[in-house]
Amino acid sequence: GRPLEENWINRRGSENFRTLMDYTDDYRPGAARYSVGEQSNFILLPMLQAALTQLLAWTPEVVQAYCQALVAPFVGRWQELGFDLEEAAFRASHLFGLRPPLGTDTERLRQELAARRVYVSLRGNSIRVAPSVYNDAADLEALTAALETALRVTV
Repeated sequence: GRPLEENWINRRGSENFRTLMDYTDDYRPGAARYSVGEQSNFILLPMLQAALTQLLAWTPEVVQAYCQALVAPFVGRWQELGFDLEEAAFRASHLFGLRPPLGTDTERLRQELAARRVYVSLRGNSIRVAPSVYNDAADLEALTAALETALRVTV
């Protein structure tokens, strides 16, 4: 395949700094051809290590349980508003989509979310919600209030 980005680090021989001046158009073998160069950003390595150490201390199971407990009280409220979401057995609590009722003005919804500083992502006809350990019930209350207000205006 052809990489999206054309940079020096995805070229054959780029791991040898002595010969970087001997430029080639050939790509590195395998997945290395798709590299966009983050491995050169050494400051990120200690940050990555700290993040992984913290995640291992919390454990993914505890993070998921926290998100599940955080989201659970809101699921029924979102459904009462007409939003559709995957059944609990098939839904992760740290990343899920809310599908608004037909006829929802998604631009109005986007404006309402922005006005309340609710950071989610509109993806097609769905809202991508990704709660995490830094979120609390007040954040999901703000999301729910934005959804309610946007629907009052549009549906």
